[in-house]
Amino acid sequence: MQIRIANRQDEKKIVEFIEGILSEYQWKLDPASADADLKNVEANYFGKDGAFLIAEHEQKIVGIAAANMFDENSCALRRIYVAKDFRRKGIAGDMFSVIVSIARRLDYKRLVVNDTICGGIKPDATNRKNLESFLQSSRIKMSAPSDPKGSSSFELILA
Repeated sequence: MQIRIANRQDEKKIVEFIEGILSEYQWKLDPASADADLKNVEANYFGKDGAFLIAEHEQKIVGIAAANMFDENSCALRRIYVAKDFRRKGIAGDMFSVIVSIARRLDYKRLVVNDTICGGIKPDATNRKNLESFLQSSRIKMSAPSDPKGSSSFELILA
């Protein structure tokens, strides 16, 4: 398995991959609004001081992660998905670590992570606990969740 930067030639495969993930939840892509960023990955991520990563196994996409500018000092994790057969193998964590590294190189002070990163698919209690454990173990300073009612929104302090 390798993690690499996506390019324009990957866009069709990225869309097909995300469609497959969303179909697990009976959801569809919305290229006119919520998923418009997938029309031009280079402009919407690299052109906006961010990154779009692909995890591949035997030349097949098994995961993606994407982040771009949120504000002058922050970037936001916009997407992170892993194929069903490859979940629970550390791929999301590996991609997240690369995103954090890139965010630091781009001199961001914070990385915003919230519960809309999976296209609005809300994490269940187990996933939320796993996310919180991962973030705490990542040695990144974390501000309190922005919603005291238990939202999975965090700001990771990178500086």
